Amino acid sequence: MASELQFALRRLRRSPAFTITAVAGLALALGAAVSLFTIVDAVLLRLPYPEPERLVSVRNRVEGLSPTPWGVSQAQYFDYEQHAASLERIGVYVTNDFAFADSEGAATGIRLA
Repeated sequence: MASELQFALRRLRRSPAFTITAVAGLALALGAAVSLFTIVDAVLLRLPYPEPERLVSVRNRVEGLSPTPWGVSQAQYFDYEQHAASLERIGVYVTNDFAFADSEGAATGIRLA
């Protein structure tokens, strides 16, 4: 591997225009990727809460009945609200699944929260 690296460095020294173009292209691509990630992180990935790392999601799962968890019932919500000392505040959200079909009958699923 060392001999391959030496060969690559020798080739790059022989053609400085190509080397500068390749390094500049890599630098621009890396800068664009970092900028894009920064924008996506700030706009889409950050939750609009003061301390998002403290948020939790409470779900139910019954072994042997369902492999996927589902939400809590209204009675469980009120029970958590009254008795869960470890939760500072509690809230609820609802998700719904919808299926839409275009004019040709192709279905598209969408989940709304």
